[in-house]
Amino acid sequence: MPWRVGAFVGAFDRHEVLPCAKGAATIERLTAATGKAIDQLAYELYGLTERGIRIVEGGAS
Repeated sequence: MPWRVGAFVGAFDRHEVLPCAKGAATIERLTAATGKAIDQLAYELYGLTERGIRIVEGGAS
């Protein structure tokens, strides 16, 4: 799954000033999405198979 840095950088740039509650929810979503993207990059870097990814994520082998 290809990942593009610009998509996340742009998302953070668009949300510079947000009301507190909305801003917190947005930041949480962006943080979660960024974490998933980093995971995907690591899986690709190490050449993990679907089975390997399931093991790393704590799923059934």
